[in-house]
Amino acid sequence: MRASKRKELESGLPFYCKKGLKAYLSGMALCAALLAVFALLMTGIDIAPVVVVILAYCGICAGTVLFGFLLGRGVGHHALLVGAVVFACMALTVTVLYFVLNGFQTDEFNFFILLALAVASLLGSVAGVGSV
Repeated sequence: MRASKRKELESGLPFYCKKGLKAYLSGMALCAALLAVFALLMTGIDIAPVVVVILAYCGICAGTVLFGFLLGRGVGHHALLVGAVVFACMALTVTVLYFVLNGFQTDEFNFFILLALAVASLLGSVAGVGSV
């Protein structure tokens, strides 16, 4: 394939959707794996509820950082825009899962998780774009 044709294929919307989907699935897989390890750890050890929340935040933030890093590395430019996209995807995922699992009750939703996701997505995307 000629270089001009390859460059044309790498600049369209399907290219970014493919990179984004791969990065999203990788980040969610890391998050699920970490949360499964933490759950396995909590079955054997009695842990305070505050530590459980911290472990959950660490799991979701690690997945978000990986998502941002892979997407930033794949795109290669516009780190803040990539970070905003990563934050929007992860915040939407967390919010939808929270409301579905809690029966659409809004009484105990913690907005601190959105701040943690914003910081993690920006750190991952800046590191990913910077590594190119």
